[in-house]
Amino acid sequence: MFSLEENKKNNGKVGLFLINLSLIQFSHSLSFFESVINKRGLQMSSSQSVDMRFSGLSVEEQSVLDQADRFAQEQMHPLAQRMDDEEWWPQDSFRKIGETGYFGIPIPESEGGAGMDLFTSGLVLQAFSRWNHALALSWVAHENLCLYNIYRNANEQQRKKYLPGLISGRTVGALGLTEPGAGSDALGS
Repeated sequence: MFSLEENKKNNGKVGLFLINLSLIQFSHSLSFFESVINKRGLQMSSSQSVDMRFSGLSVEEQSVLDQADRFAQEQMHPLAQRMDDEEWWPQDSFRKIGETGYFGIPIPESEGGAGMDLFTSGLVLQAFSRWNHALALSWVAHENLCLYNIYRNANEQQRKKYLPGLISGRTVGALGLTEPGAGSDALGS
């Protein structure tokens, strides 16, 4: 780095050079960001907030993230310290999550879900994780490892039997996995 004295000796040219270099780097970052936005097929409008422009989220995605964040702050965060300190589990937490529609996010509406995608499910996980890591981990195990796995791999009869309870939060989902050969492949990909 150049010292303040060196900058003064060069009539501020070093400082101007560094500012110009920073602006060029910022410009390249914006170009990269715009190319990512275009590849995702998103449009940036003047009505979007600065956060949305830099996050690359659509208005709908930002709305889901904001709503999930508010829910987690109000409903999950107050439980976090007790859960950690006492290894306590709030028995009605999954029903509350189910009532708000945060289970079954990537499940089609015809199956009782929200009909969104896995990316949106990840946004909800991000919001929940911010306020209560234990409930967030339980949520993702239920939502992705169990519920979505049943949706993807079960037959129609099994879906009708298990999805309604899992989506409503009346049933708590989990995944048991053995690895007789090696490596986990829960979704069979």
